[in-house]
Amino acid sequence: AMDRRLGPPKDLEDYLRKAQFLNYEGVRAMFEAFVANKHEATGVIHWMFNSAWPKLWWQLYDYSLQPTGAFYGARKAGEPFHILYDYGSQEIVAVSNGAAASPKLKASIRVLDFGLKEAIAKTVDFGLAADEIKVIDAVRPPAGISPTYFLDLRLFGEKNRLLDANFYCLSAKAETLDEDKATWYVTPVKDYADLTALASLKPVAVKVKAKFDKDGAQTKVVVDIENPSPDLALMIEILVLRKASGQPVLPVYLDDNYITLLPKESRRISGLFLTEDLLGEEPKVTVRGWNVREEYK
Repeated sequence: AMDRRLGPPKDLEDYLRKAQFLNYEGVRAMFEAFVANKHEATGVIHWMFNSAWPKLWWQLYDYSLQPTGAFYGARKAGEPFHILYDYGSQEIVAVSNGAAASPKLKASIRVLDFGLKEAIAKTVDFGLAADEIKVIDAVRPPAGISPTYFLDLRLFGEKNRLLDANFYCLSAKAETLDEDKATWYVTPVKDYADLTALASLKPVAVKVKAKFDKDGAQTKVVVDIENPSPDLALMIEILVLRKASGQPVLPVYLDDNYITLLPKESRRISGLFLTEDLLGEEPKVTVRGWNVREEYK
């Protein structure tokens, strides 16, 4: 799937970024499929939550307690108020995952070609009752769209406050399943989506600011990331490290990760970790991404 959808990895670093892309995309899709059908589905089982030994797949966080792309894909699907793309129906679905009705909501739906030119741009005003699922639009690949294109979904609440941001890399070439060879546990893919153009995204340098504050036994971290470039910054990963050793602080609890920033866009991510997990060292933040140069702060 990696070779066919994203292109064969050139080296270990390329393999790792493509693996985390597949982790995020695949697990987000599974949990969003459940969320969009939760009133009719009997449940969803993810095997497994974490692993008892070092391994390369399935876990949401690994043996060392490092959250993977899968962890943040699952977390994204479970946002209290969430906007998602249904791969099967090509519908845009808004979901309340809580017990309270939403304030007035506004959805921003944008389809961008590979050069980030808008092919579709619209907004939808609506509300959600508690635990409600609402189809608010449908998106079909526009005629002549680039082989790889993007879908940018945003959900805003009162005073235009961003509640949810969800970004998809999509293919004009349909991905089809081989239903004739389906078994009870897997349905093979007959034709794969084409996302190989992602390998040609221009390198981007982002700006990073990080602030740490001790709060009892915990240390809170706030990370501000800005994409000052005219290009897409795809799948930005935030890591909190111990400054002297360069080793990751684990576990760490961030409210979002593997984020994508459009040109001139910025985002604030907050989180926390146990101060004792610094092992006496000072903390620092590094970010890296699909096409983002590693930056420290």
